[in-house]
Amino acid sequence: MAESNRTTEAAELVLCNNEANIYDCNQSDPLGSQSPIPLTDAWLVPVFFTLIMIVGLVGNSLVIYVVVKNQQMKTVTNLYIVNLATTDILFLVCCVPFTATLYTLPSWIFGDVMCRLVNYLQQVTAQATCITLSAMSVDRFYVTVYPLQSLRHRTPQMALSVCTTIWICSLLLSVPIALYQHTESSFWFGPQTYCTEAFPSLIHKRAYILYSFLAVYLLPLITICMCYTFMLKRMAQATVEPVNGCNQLQTPAERAEAVRTRVSRMVVVMVLLFLLCWGPIQILILLQAFCPEDVSHSYTLYKLKIWAHCMSYSNSSINPVIYAFMGANFRKAFRSVFPLIFKRKPHAGIHTMPGRAGGLGGFAQITDCLYIGNSKTASDSSVLQSLNITCIINVTQDASNTNIPSIDYMQVPISDDPESRLCDYFDMVADKIQHVSDEHGHVLLHCNAGVSRSATLCLGYLIKHRRLTLAEAHTLIKSHRPIVRPNSGFWRQLIEYEHKLHGKNTVSMMNSAVGLIPDLYERETRGLIPL
Repeated sequence: MAESNRTTEAAELVLCNNEANIYDCNQSDPLGSQSPIPLTDAWLVPVFFTLIMIVGLVGNSLVIYVVVKNQQMKTVTNLYIVNLATTDILFLVCCVPFTATLYTLPSWIFGDVMCRLVNYLQQVTAQATCITLSAMSVDRFYVTVYPLQSLRHRTPQMALSVCTTIWICSLLLSVPIALYQHTESSFWFGPQTYCTEAFPSLIHKRAYILYSFLAVYLLPLITICMCYTFMLKRMAQATVEPVNGCNQLQTPAERAEAVRTRVSRMVVVMVLLFLLCWGPIQILILLQAFCPEDVSHSYTLYKLKIWAHCMSYSNSSINPVIYAFMGANFRKAFRSVFPLIFKRKPHAGIHTMPGRAGGLGGFAQITDCLYIGNSKTASDSSVLQSLNITCIINVTQDASNTNIPSIDYMQVPISDDPESRLCDYFDMVADKIQHVSDEHGHVLLHCNAGVSRSATLCLGYLIKHRRLTLAEAHTLIKSHRPIVRPNSGFWRQLIEYEHKLHGKNTVSMMNSAVGLIPDLYERETRGLIPL
């Protein structure tokens, strides 16, 4: 929360408490012949604020730009991150430049309207930032503890509604700042104008400061801690995954290890960042409001508040690093948006396993979160680690021969037979992939060869969650993995699935020299003879 009466405090404290102790409060020349001795704060703090502003504006702007330019990045989690970046940008623009002038100028020079508007917007953006952090925590809690329900209710439209509500509440709850903020004239080494608060009484002022402490800091912090406590408890429980008609159980110890490697670091960073950046300034504001005047106006408290303000402002420049660029999806999306600046890693396209030729070997990245490949890829722990795989979907009748605690396993026990009803798993697998994508995870979807079954389920996901037509989805997959070729039965199921979701078909089955095939294969089958 911005502290509007800091100009008055700074003026008094620079004069009465400067290190040289040259002037006394009652010794200023009424004609203004003397001038206050400037402290190091007058130039050091504005320089630091300038660095914060530059880093914060660049980082948060890149976050927003990457999400807007990349359709695949418009997930629920990323919408909250964009909202957080927006609040940080407005906070930096509305707060940092005006606050910096308080250290270099003895007077408020922007007028009464700007006095009210600047402090109002500072409170709005600070409150919106904290509520957004809380909303992100609640969202992650919902996804982790109630994964099935979240697939139905957790939509981008819902996230937009939540973000809109956050802004409306922040605008309304910050109205008292605009009402009680004003400019007043005083004399300090000449006539000065200060931007300060004028509450009806000390009780009103303390009540609003206490409310701000609860709403902007304490309640969001409690919410974040509670959400992640329940998340860790839930994720540490044993989970059951269907494997070939039986249940494969991960022990609590294995699950706990997975939690430590996948979640704990982000939880600690998130809570500590919020606590360290916002805690000092909120506590000092409380002390100043409720402590005796000799304490609240001490030079030591003033110095501490300078440091505390720097900490709280720096939070807006650190957020992009913590909430965005620590995620692999943002790094990949950033490289795709700025290909001339960042070179793609070798595994961005089609890959083959070491020691194998092209053909049926290897894996391919289809989207920012989805890879398809063969069984050998799924059993190579070094490849899984290099791709940051967090979920493996095994579309074979054989159980996975690896069991890495940090990876979720799901099995679709279907044979590569035209009569197999792979369509029964279309929705479940598509929703699972989207769920992992929303959590910034990575999925490896594999069958024995990575040609038919995994490609079919990948097409189903692209149709449902990426809103592509079947023809467009096939073109996308073929561009990354040319060897994919679902069998004719799977094609019929995909055609029915496209009609069910989109109400139309872009692919149809046709007779050919090699039997019934989708019309997409017509050119590929020219010159072939019946088998």
